[in-house]
Amino acid sequence: MKWVEEPFSLDPQEMARNFANSSTLDRSKIFAIFVCIAIVIFILPILICLQVDGIFGLVPWTSVLTPLWIADAIVLIYHVRIISLGPSIRPDSIPEEDWEDPLPMSKRFFTFLRFLLLLAFQILAVGNLDKYFDLPWSQVFVPIYLWEVTTLYNKIPIARMRIVTVEDLEAALGKPYGDFTPAEKELIYRRYSVVPSLESPEFEAAHKVKSRARQDIIKVVFRLIFQVILIYQLDNDLGWNWWLIFTPFWIMSLCICCGSYQSFAEVQGSLAEMDPSLFNGDEENLEAGGSGYGAMDGKGNVSEEKKEELKAQLVQSGYRMVTSCCTQAFFLLIVGLLVGKVQGAEYSSIWIISPLLIIVSPSICASLSPFYIYMWLKFYLS
Repeated sequence: MKWVEEPFSLDPQEMARNFANSSTLDRSKIFAIFVCIAIVIFILPILICLQVDGIFGLVPWTSVLTPLWIADAIVLIYHVRIISLGPSIRPDSIPEEDWEDPLPMSKRFFTFLRFLLLLAFQILAVGNLDKYFDLPWSQVFVPIYLWEVTTLYNKIPIARMRIVTVEDLEAALGKPYGDFTPAEKELIYRRYSVVPSLESPEFEAAHKVKSRARQDIIKVVFRLIFQVILIYQLDNDLGWNWWLIFTPFWIMSLCICCGSYQSFAEVQGSLAEMDPSLFNGDEENLEAGGSGYGAMDGKGNVSEEKKEELKAQLVQSGYRMVTSCCTQAFFLLIVGLLVGKVQGAEYSSIWIISPLLIIVSPSICASLSPFYIYMWLKFYLS
């Protein structure tokens, strides 16, 4: 999890060394957890693919999707339990005016409502597939429409939220931040995201959350367009080409990749303004009258420490761009296999999830083989 959040903060060699020095029991636990997670993730897609290929014969979809109903039951119990606990109790160490419920009841009910919408869609869709219902697909997708609306309701305020510094607030209200009343602070935090400064980690985190919310809104818009086209095709049996029906996904992936590149270019441009030698070389910096990597002494030179920080920011931005583009390419590969199958290709439905299986299967085999060899040698030698 730490590697996913900040990949450059971990040393792969150190991780491998720690893993190699751990006990057999600890390693076997990690292997077992990894295999269980893989099974839980892939059992449902594999069952769906086998059902589409007719392997199960006349078995209804209701039975094939049993793992989904089990997962829904677990999530339902979790939501009911969380709501039944009631409001969080304020710790004695936190003053009442500074206390804010980390999980307010309104948020719990809102999340529960979103889950119920997904559950309603699953029931209606499976009922339609098994002919328990005879509803037009436009009605079946109503819970999904509402679910997407709740997503917009959640993301739009974040995408529109302004990021301000403490200095800006103090200048606007004409008094130190410590003198703000609780009511003023509450009003400010409802409308703004307050950070110490524009160079602080809090500003970068807030900007990342805001950018992610905007990206989520774009995804919702394209998903809604796709759903409208899909439902029109299903209810009217127009015989449109499925590659055209999935056009919103192609455009969405292109927009995401272009947005990632634009973000990288903006970071690159801002860093170039702070230190042109990052891209022009030290010779040009010296010819311009600079002193290479000198200290930040008022002459416009950048210290060695600051330069390393700028390089790290550039590498992280480039990593996010490459990761985003690779993720979209992988996503398009799976969607392309799906569209090809729907369009009439004769390959097995398992090929749709084959990219995921190809990635996970060698990892499981490579993880488990040393463990099995060790256990076999231990049994043989004893």
